[in-house]
Amino acid sequence: MRARHFVIGVVVGMVGLAASWFLAVDHWLAVSPPPVSWSYKQFLLENVPAPRLIIVAGSNAHYSIDPAVLERRYRVPVINLADNGSYPLTHKLYTRLRYARSGDLVIMPREWSQYALPG
Repeated sequence: MRARHFVIGVVVGMVGLAASWFLAVDHWLAVSPPPVSWSYKQFLLENVPAPRLIIVAGSNAHYSIDPAVLERRYRVPVINLADNGSYPLTHKLYTRLRYARSGDLVIMPREWSQYALPG
């Protein structure tokens, strides 16, 4: 009987310890949400004044376009909104370009799949 009580006590103790550890970490160590609305790219899109150069493309633009070079050349802020290239165009237009303002220049380069796939 003693071994059974010991095993039950250990199991209950471990569950209690795991639950208290989770609550302690959640209460004292969890980071509060960031002060920006969604992501840093979205924060820039909403708060950088026009005129701006906005790049809306897939990951090709993320790895191949250097915003610092464009900023030095054209003397306007550059926001590179590169994400997954397979997102539909309507999604990109609705979520990103609704923040475009008068004077902004939007660049939407084609993805490699649009050159490689037939049709």
